[in-house]
Amino acid sequence: ILNYPLGNTDPILPSAIVNLLGAEGYTGKAKYENLEDVLKTDNVFVHLYGKTETKPGRKMGHVTIISKDYR
Repeated sequence: ILNYPLGNTDPILPSAIVNLLGAEGYTGKAKYENLEDVLKTDNVFVHLYGKTETKPGRKMGHVTIISKDYR
């Protein structure tokens, strides 16, 4: 977007992401249930996008999980 160089994209460790989506049937103030438990988990990183209002299916953030193996 800003015409900056991409940088090194070589994988360092196997990883996966899980999208945090607005719940079906709920529109209103964003709620993040069990967030404290997730934040205590090793090699799990939460990325919230700062949106205060949610609606069904709206992407509110994602969680990145890294591991030394694919299992």
